Amino acid sequence: PTILLAETGAHWNTIRAILQSEGIQPFRPNGLDVGPVYLRTEVEPVVALLKTQREK
Repeated sequence: PTILLAETGAHWNTIRAILQSEGIQPFRPNGLDVGPVYLRTEVEPVVALLKTQREK
């Protein structure tokens, strides 16, 4: 999440809400909860959206 904050300038609650609304779940290798770790390929569309919104 820290990288997403730095890249987008969005608040963590905003990022989390968008991830949830898009159905993007944290990475869980073999069902193991490793915390709020997301696969880059899955969150890239959200990052692009937030960057676009920031530029407006």
